[in-house]
Amino acid sequence: MELTTACGEGGDELLQSQTLLWSQIFSYIDSMALKCAVELGIPDAIHSHGPHITLAELMSSLSLSPTKTPHMRRLMRILTNSRIFTCSGEKVYSLTPLSGLLVERNNNNNKKKKTSCLNGFVLAVLHPVFMNSFQSTSNWLRGNEDTPFSVAHGCGFWDMTHRDPEFNRVFNEGMASDAQFLMDVLLKDCGHMFQGLESLMDVGGGTGSAAIAVSKAFPEVKCSVLDLQQVVDPIHNEGEIDFIFGDMFEYIPPANAILLKVIIY
Repeated sequence: MELTTACGEGGDELLQSQTLLWSQIFSYIDSMALKCAVELGIPDAIHSHGPHITLAELMSSLSLSPTKTPHMRRLMRILTNSRIFTCSGEKVYSLTPLSGLLVERNNNNNKKKKTSCLNGFVLAVLHPVFMNSFQSTSNWLRGNEDTPFSVAHGCGFWDMTHRDPEFNRVFNEGMASDAQFLMDVLLKDCGHMFQGLESLMDVGGGTGSAAIAVSKAFPEVKCSVLDLQQVVDPIHNEGEIDFIFGDMFEYIPPANAILLKVIIY
């Protein structure tokens, strides 16, 4: 009996289709493995040992039980296949440019300033509160709710940040790490854009990472942050940065320039 799909395919095409289907089904494993690597501190462990580390050395550095070695080997295989790390010889692991973005601290022997770490962004985007929203997409399309998020959690995104302080902390740290990374690159390569400004309004600037970076690089620029009340309230105005609570869709305080970065969720 010949097997075919609804499209009439058979034989090799059928198996190729199954392979693609499996790839789609299990693609979430790469993201979860990345999250695990960040939570365990694997990039820092490799960097501190540097430039290479064996599996046994990695297990010891992370204070993991030797009984978990086979499982750790499988995790590292996933991470090397997704090019987070490289593996050579007898299971010797090294950082890649990608995992270099996940290193929180410099090697004591390396005096060169490193680019900001994006660990916080990884943990924010892969937080269960965000991930659970995707589980509700089909119910959202069938219903009348505004977003899959509201279907999954029974409230809007900003209401959730108010209800769940831990999620709010993770989210703010994630946005701050992404902003700091971007500003490190922007100020290095395009810093001339800020020359001559007297004032800058960072709209939706969260905890102020971008504004603080600009203020440090250009002390003559008066930097302010506009964000929602639940974001701004816990923050005390410090130094040259003013934190203003408000809704950008209602009013944006005047400034020579306005900075907009990841403002629509």
